[in-house]
Amino acid sequence: MKKINKIQNSIQLQTTLSLLVLVKCFFIKTKKKTPKNTKTEMNSFFCYIWKNQRPKSQFTRHPMKKIFLPLILTTLCFPLLGLAQTKETQKSKEIPFQAIHISPEKVESCAFGDFDADGHQDIVSGSNWFAGPDFSKAIPFRELRPYFAFVPNSMVSPDDFTLTRDVDGDGFDDIISGGHDMGLFWYKSPGNRNVGNWERILIDADRPPKGESSTESKAHDLGLHNGIWVDIDNDGKKEELVSGGTRLKEGKEHLNLRWYKYENGAWQKYDMGVQSLVWGVGVGDLNKDGRNDVISTDAWFEAPLDPKKGKWTKHPFQMNVCVVEGDFEPRYKSENGFSYGHACNIYVYDINADGLNDFVLSSGHGYGIFWYEQKPSNKVEMEFVEHTIDKSWSLSHNLLFVDMNKDQIPDLLVGKRWGGWGAGQNDANGLYWYQLTPGAENPFSKHIISYGEKIQSFGNSYIRLKYKVNQANSGVYVRGEKGGLYGAYGMQIDFGGEKDGLPMGVTKTIFKFLKIVPQSLKSGDYGQWNTLEIQTEGRHLRTWVNGNLRVDEYVNTQMMPDMGKLAFQLHMGAQDNEVYIKDIEVYVP
Repeated sequence: MKKINKIQNSIQLQTTLSLLVLVKCFFIKTKKKTPKNTKTEMNSFFCYIWKNQRPKSQFTRHPMKKIFLPLILTTLCFPLLGLAQTKETQKSKEIPFQAIHISPEKVESCAFGDFDADGHQDIVSGSNWFAGPDFSKAIPFRELRPYFAFVPNSMVSPDDFTLTRDVDGDGFDDIISGGHDMGLFWYKSPGNRNVGNWERILIDADRPPKGESSTESKAHDLGLHNGIWVDIDNDGKKEELVSGGTRLKEGKEHLNLRWYKYENGAWQKYDMGVQSLVWGVGVGDLNKDGRNDVISTDAWFEAPLDPKKGKWTKHPFQMNVCVVEGDFEPRYKSENGFSYGHACNIYVYDINADGLNDFVLSSGHGYGIFWYEQKPSNKVEMEFVEHTIDKSWSLSHNLLFVDMNKDQIPDLLVGKRWGGWGAGQNDANGLYWYQLTPGAENPFSKHIISYGEKIQSFGNSYIRLKYKVNQANSGVYVRGEKGGLYGAYGMQIDFGGEKDGLPMGVTKTIFKFLKIVPQSLKSGDYGQWNTLEIQTEGRHLRTWVNGNLRVDEYVNTQMMPDMGKLAFQLHMGAQDNEVYIKDIEVYVP
């Protein structure tokens, strides 16, 4: 049996973790038969689980089925580990991925960057950055307002996009964060100094006309709904940001497009002298005059000779653009009778290799990913034809244009925004990439990275794992669920000192109420790796610590429901409490 490469040897339950990150890994194909005593080992925050027979158990043997367990932490640092089944046949064969949940914080964006200048890529998301290469340590750098709550002196919207770059050239990557609710900010890296929250420097404010805090973006005077690094001044370096349009009332003149660059020790703002009334923005040389233009869904804006001083020329599209089914956002209808919907990131590229630049976009709140082919024309305005790439799923909210397969050609990478305001918002989650073959009849081919994955519950099971604790008392939930007073509930098996392998609340004083053999009084050792085994069959619970039987008892339904998820817990206490878990094996009948 070929073994999947491990990313790290153990899980450390010390800080909150859960942002989805993609990393390449080796792939194990499902086989029809299961070798004897085949086991599956924990791969960082996920493990592959095969249905198999536990030695000396009553479970019957089944054909091996590959399942994996995503690790998710609840709000009180209870990592919930559940079975997530994938559609194996639909996954990309060329590029397999392993998903790692890193942070439970509800946020809308993340980015890579080297924030400690150690040569390893780190991750920033929400209030924290996570040190690479294992991302197990969360370092707070700011305080963000939680969703649906009010915290004084915090931003109304946590952040709609996050970017990273060494802005001031000190050798440490900084963080740029923006949102259409409040503004655009630069979080300046403190270097190796441990200063807590980073210095926050205002780049630009996206505030309502009267300056009051409001989450209604159509009242705002500047669009910062999404952001990517672009090259606007045509120096060959993607070091600029450009604002997008806003949902201002139709017919209201407001010159809301501008771009930003860090120059001479400060952020500079350059107004373009034009307006856009829809979300979505991109940059590229659409007319091939050697100058990068700005593009939205309602128009493209031709760059002047001097992008810092000259006036940009607006060219409204002579067709409907990004008008899709299921879009809850109001469309903008121009005086020429055409309608324009809302997108996010827009990219300019010669998709069909005919020498004319086209553009590609996705609907952030409806169904559809499209590319728009520029046609040869003698007319004053350019002519485009819309081509559908995919309309089978909705809310493709943050489109990226990156080389996924190392063929020197950029591809599309995008996922579904679950619950994100639009038709199909509660449909199954998905993450996809579309390989671009310029000039092909169908230039984009779809590959599924992840589809329909969800936390699953199970009943009878045999679980074996290794754990190490210093002074902490921790535990594992069997048939657990998220919720309750402590963030999770279910049958909790403790580990840590004399409680090793015992249900929560059971101590030596009530041993007489349990059918426990004498050697069960021998517990695990602090600071050493111990082996815990848990077997549940109906109401029958048995546990072993380092091979010693601890519990052999029938429990009631309140202590152990019929079905539930596998979860891990770190009891709150001293700040230096540490719990490590590795080599997780799960067998289900």
